[in-house]
Formats: sequence, structure tokens, C-alpha cells
Amino acid sequence: MSRRNAGFIMRLIDMIMVVVSLAAVAALAAAYTAPAVNPDKVWYFAFFGLFFPFFYFADLVLTLYWACRWSRMFFVTGIMLFIGVGNISSFYKFPVSKKYHEQHSEKNSIKLLTFNIAGFWDENRENLVTDEILGFIKEQNPDIICFQEFIPSKRFPKDYVDTQLEDWDYFAMNLKDAGGFKAVIYSKFPIISDGEIMFANKNNGVVYADMLVGTDTLRVINNHLQTTHVDKDNVKFLDEYNFTFDEETKDTFMQITERLKRGFIIRAGQADTVSTVIRSRDLPTIVCGDFNDTPMSYVYKTIKGDYKDAFVEKGSGYGFTFKHLYRVLRIDYVLHSQDIQTLSYFSPDVEWSDHNPVIVEFHLTNGAD
Repeated sequence: MSRRNAGFIMRLIDMIMVVVSLAAVAALAAAYTAPAVNPDKVWYFAFFGLFFPFFYFADLVLTLYWACRWSRMFFVTGIMLFIGVGNISSFYKFPVSKKYHEQHSEKNSIKLLTFNIAGFWDENRENLVTDEILGFIKEQNPDIICFQEFIPSKRFPKDYVDTQLEDWDYFAMNLKDAGGFKAVIYSKFPIISDGEIMFANKNNGVVYADMLVGTDTLRVINNHLQTTHVDKDNVKFLDEYNFTFDEETKDTFMQITERLKRGFIIRAGQADTVSTVIRSRDLPTIVCGDFNDTPMSYVYKTIKGDYKDAFVEKGSGYGFTFKHLYRVLRIDYVLHSQDIQTLSYFSPDVEWSDHNPVIVEFHLTNGAD
């Protein structure tokens, strides 16, 4: 190949890469905007927020490409990377010298476990693994247990679970008089009051409990927000997608898109409601559960407010909690008010459920004796 032809090909490649880069920059800008935009007003920004890790990685690769080409496009893609660097800690935390799952023995620490147990099914929802999950819970021995998708059945009636968790004397549950995916709280601390938030969709809801921890009152709010309704077949399709595109594939993508859109909009309203409850009382507060949304979302931003994210405080590595879709989604959270300190964060990749549990140790900075 002649030098002239080689130069022409490189210029053509650069032209194509400029178009790709500008598209990536625009997508990343939309992802940065997503947390500030209510999907009930403008829904499509939420999709860009959902795919933030992919857009950020693409922009990183493009920045490296332009650096190698000694092109001014490096500054365009590089500046967009720099703008979003503050968001990285919500997805990835660089390992530190102390392992993030080291258990603390600090006096008066509080250990909380939150887990979407998917009705006590295994990861593929083929076999019940009730005893395995309950055995894991007892081994971890948290002070407070928050379950989502707690769905008792003939195979494991609530009485059986209560017997297995007999060391947790106090209990609160939402959807007391309705079916659906219940959110529950088990506690070793006395629960002095509890309440619930009922949503129009009975499959989701929130339960909260005020509990006596020493001389302090601690509020725990356990959330299970609107599901995506992306079903098992949809998840399998996305996990196995081979980048072909035909009419059937198009129809499936349209179905998934419509389901995600509906979920974004409904969860936005739920987040507004939950945020109001969170800030209705001036108490040390822990907010946890399955938000069904990523850190680059209106839901996360609205519920978090000025609270701290336990993963950001003490996490390590890439913080996914949902096992499907290439393991890039963190949708299960533990947040807390400023008067609580995170001591440790642990999210083990277990073989049950399609979610990972999140286990966090805290200290009430006011000092619970």
C-alpha cells in the first residue's frame, strides 16, 4: 500500500472516529444530566444514566485513541471524562490496604444486612434455597435484617422463617393485608414504632421502623421500589445478545425499552414520596433496599439527598449487586444520615437470588451505649 493510500485511509478513519467521539460525548453528557431530570417529565435521559458505565468507558478509549493521534479531539473527549470523574466512586472504588469486608469489633457497632432474596429462589429462579439463605444470614449474624421480595409460601411459611431467625425478636413488614413482594425488617433491637408506604402497585412498597439502640432511636427504612418488569426471557435475551438485528430482535428491544420507560417514570414518583418520609423526622436514619435504579438516576439522587452511600464510604472494586446484564448494575443500596459512620461494607457474590446481599457495619456518632 502506498504512503498516499495509507494517509487517505487514516484520514477516513479519523473522520469516522470524530463522529463516534462526538456521539459518545453527547451520550455521556446526557448521562450526567439524568440524575437531575425527573423521568416523569423527560424520560429518555434515564436510559443514558442507565448505560453510564459503558459511555464512560467508551469515552476513555476514545480519549486514549486521540492521545495517540496527537489530535485536539483529545481535549473534547478528555474534558468530558474529567467532568464526570466525581461519579466514578459510585461505581468503582480503588482497593485500599484494609480489605473492605474486614469485620469490625468496635464497641457499639451496628451490623445491617439488606438482601433481595427473590422469594428464596436460586439465581436462576429454578430451586428454592430457603435453608441456604437463612444459614448464611445466621452465619453473618447482623443486628438488623432487611429483606425484599419476602414471599412466604407453603414451602417456607413465615412461621418457619421466624423460627430460624429466633434471635431477631422484633419484626416489621409492609403490605400486611395484601399479596406481593413484601419488604420486611427483622431486628435484635426493640422496635418502638413502625410504618409503611403503600404504592399503587401492590408488588412494591416500603417499610420503616424506629428502634431503640442503647439510648438512641434509630430509623431504618427498607425499600423495594418499582420493578423493571424486564422478565426472565428479556434478561436471557440481553445476556446472550450477539449484535444481530432482525424484526424479532427489534420487537424485543422495543418491549424492553417500553418496560424500562414505565419503570423509570413510576420509580420517580416513589422516590419523591420516600424522600419526604426520610426527612420527616430528625433521627439517625439508615435507608436501604432494592431501588431498581443505578447511581446515575433521579431515584438515587432524590433518595440520597445529603446522605452518605456506604459503598462510596467503604466499598472496594466494582460495586455491582445485580447478577445479570454483565454484572455492571448496582441497584441495591445502604445509605445513611450524616450522624452515622460507615465502618465496613461487604457485598458477597453468593449463589442464591439474582441479587447480591449488602452487609454494612455502622457506628452512631452520637454514641449508643
